[in-house]
Amino acid sequence: MSPQGTQLTNVATPINLPFVLPNRGGFDYSTKDLSKALELESVRDRLVRQQKAMNPDTRTVDLNRLNLVYDNGTIFLRRRVGEKFSTPVPLHVNAWRQLYNFVVTPTTSTQSSRSLVEFFLRDTTFADASARKLGIMNMNFLLQNAGDKPIVLHVANRRMGESVARYVRAITSTSYVQLSNAAYVTSLLDVPEIANRKVVMFKTDDKKLYLRAFLDNTEGEIVLNKPYRTFDGWNGETGHCSYGGADGLWRLVCSNGMTAHNSNDRYTFRHVGSTPPGQKIRGILNNILERGSIVQKRYEKALTHEIDDAFEEMENFLSGIQGVAKKSIEGVRKAMLDDTSSQYGTLANIVDGITLHAQSMNSVEGREILERSADKILLRVR
Repeated sequence: MSPQGTQLTNVATPINLPFVLPNRGGFDYSTKDLSKALELESVRDRLVRQQKAMNPDTRTVDLNRLNLVYDNGTIFLRRRVGEKFSTPVPLHVNAWRQLYNFVVTPTTSTQSSRSLVEFFLRDTTFADASARKLGIMNMNFLLQNAGDKPIVLHVANRRMGESVARYVRAITSTSYVQLSNAAYVTSLLDVPEIANRKVVMFKTDDKKLYLRAFLDNTEGEIVLNKPYRTFDGWNGETGHCSYGGADGLWRLVCSNGMTAHNSNDRYTFRHVGSTPPGQKIRGILNNILERGSIVQKRYEKALTHEIDDAFEEMENFLSGIQGVAKKSIEGVRKAMLDDTSSQYGTLANIVDGITLHAQSMNSVEGREILERSADKILLRVR
């Protein structure tokens, strides 16, 4: 465990593609105690050190210059340089899926080759070495016939066992505008109103950065059940997700540290375009700060927004949200009756139940789905 509770882990996320490198966790920090919260500058410094260790680089190459090899259960990528090949390097699952989408498309000229790739490499239930080699052979055939379309290889260092080696972390189009996590946080620091605020959540993995900072200039002990304004920020360095930010509410709902959170005023940008990403990020923050907390105003109205049958309303609503399991709906029902939730029969009670149950989930993606669901139902209040 490093200072202030930030932990760097190498725990692999379970995936269905054992021949490529899995997604790994990175920084995983959260606190309910403001005295232990991170400074935004400290978050930036950690990301800068991580970036230096990874030593990321890019190389533009035509698709038909790429070649795959299968060795000892792993797929490696190499480039054709003249009559020779570059040193093979392994692919991250993110890079493999991006390459797959570039090459194995409905417009691929040879249907039989495309079908063999999909059968032996996408459906890993037939995961023996001979099947994968056949899939690689057909994938190479598709690469050779992909034309001279330029793509960008994103490579970096990664610890593999006892050593550190290069790997392909992403394969993107030439129009992709990369924004490092360190640069994202640096852009936040350029806005004086948030530069000295506390960061109560900071998480990264191979695909995404996610952080939550207080917008309220709060010192000392957090008051139970009091809503505090937050800024939620996210970024993806490898083409997996957009970057952006949201205005939200955060509240401590019991003395043992359970929290609830929802956000509503969301701004999302793709990694394309001529406008510098840092300019867009600063614009997000300035807009949120100028408009005040729309979320807080809606939540206050939701406290008096009456609903005839709150359970039925909640169940009907969440049943239509993709990714929300029946078990989660039962959890929300119980959370709506929690002593810390608002009065039953109000819209705020449904919001509280959803966000309270979300914080009990181990899955970050599951938590985000529920929190966004709370955002959507809060939009009913204008």
